[in-house]
Amino acid sequence: MYSVSPIISCFITKLRHCQGLAEQNARSLTDPSPSATAVVPVPSSPAPPLATISVVNPPTPPAPSVPPGPSLPFALPPPLPAATPPLREATPPRAATPPLRAATPPLHAATPPLRAVTPPPPLVVPLPLVVFEDIPELSRVRYSAVLDVARLWGDGWLACVSAFVEFERANGFTTKDPRLPSSPLRPLEIQSWFETRRKMDGPQWDEKLCTGDAEALGESWWSWWSAIQPSQRGVDENRMPSKVSGNCDWNSIRKPGGSGIFMVLLVLVWWRKRLGVSENGVGDKKWRDAVDDATWVLGHLNEVHGNMVAVIKATKKRKYVFQCYCVIRAS
Repeated sequence: MYSVSPIISCFITKLRHCQGLAEQNARSLTDPSPSATAVVPVPSSPAPPLATISVVNPPTPPAPSVPPGPSLPFALPPPLPAATPPLREATPPRAATPPLRAATPPLHAATPPLRAVTPPPPLVVPLPLVVFEDIPELSRVRYSAVLDVARLWGDGWLACVSAFVEFERANGFTTKDPRLPSSPLRPLEIQSWFETRRKMDGPQWDEKLCTGDAEALGESWWSWWSAIQPSQRGVDENRMPSKVSGNCDWNSIRKPGGSGIFMVLLVLVWWRKRLGVSENGVGDKKWRDAVDDATWVLGHLNEVHGNMVAVIKATKKRKYVFQCYCVIRAS
């Protein structure tokens, strides 16, 4: 039986203990946790004697026993200091918050005035195309007082003259003189013109007919014009002929020739020449209203004439067909 020396056994025990401390310190360095902030040293105590190993050998004389020597003290190394967690880097102080933007400066105190908008140039509208070339020479001379000034006084007047020419054309530029309805309100200037044998020039024309009181002639024209209108037409709130034709019978004023509707336009020519250059436009407006009303009536006269022509043509066609039918039956 051999036994390990107590000194060696104690040394091995101390060595193992130091090895365990070293491993524990290494773990504390690699994993610093709150629970591993310090290493508690284990108090040294004499290691128990190693178990004896029994070896079967031939019997030998017993060796003299050696009394155990005193255990040598083994100073443990001082524990390693606990791993101090690294200090956090000092957070740099936040920069001072920049001041808010300055208040928006006020708008310009004095806003520059807007430029005056230049109005576009007035649109030049060409006058309506009126065909006068087919007027017979006799009718051209008879109506020269109206035809010669057709393009002098604006589109409204030209439209009125155009409607009159169309009315005369539809009636074949007749040389007959059917008369308008008689009325005591007819302007006196018409009788004066008859006395000059219907001359359209000379001092009587210029001084007596085309010169004088324009307002009085205008009032006389409106009174006469209203008196010869169909009774179905009526008057409006201004005591002017209303523009509601309804079932008007236009035959009373459907008078072509030199003593018919031409007389109405002739007085309008005298009225306009008496106006000259109007200062306030009041008289000119009344004249334009009279021209518009005459144009409106001429439009209805042309429409009635067109319907009558269509009826006559249809009647002639039916009459011709009936005659052909009778001839066929007779044969």
